[in-house]
Amino acid sequence: MNVLYEKERGVQRRLTTIERTKDDFTQLDLEEQIKKYVAELQSEMVELIYADPQTPEERHQVFLLKKRVVDTILEEARIDQNRQIHMKFHSDFTTRTN
Repeated sequence: MNVLYEKERGVQRRLTTIERTKDDFTQLDLEEQIKKYVAELQSEMVELIYADPQTPEERHQVFLLKKRVVDTILEEARIDQNRQIHMKFHSDFTTRTN
């Protein structure tokens, strides 16, 4: 019986931890965090757009940074038979490690 009580207490502790974690998660202001992320991304893009690399190495570094941003946000891009551009953007940036 003691073994079962110990297991039950362990399960109760885990449930309590899960509830606390769930409460913490629901208190996050995800919309505000996303807005901040997008604003930072836009700011960095402006810097990259107006970057004026002076050496081949600097040009290559700017190219790699631009490529990393595109790889991070763009899932698919295609041009159809009418020359219309269609783009699909990633909606989850947290799992991207470019």
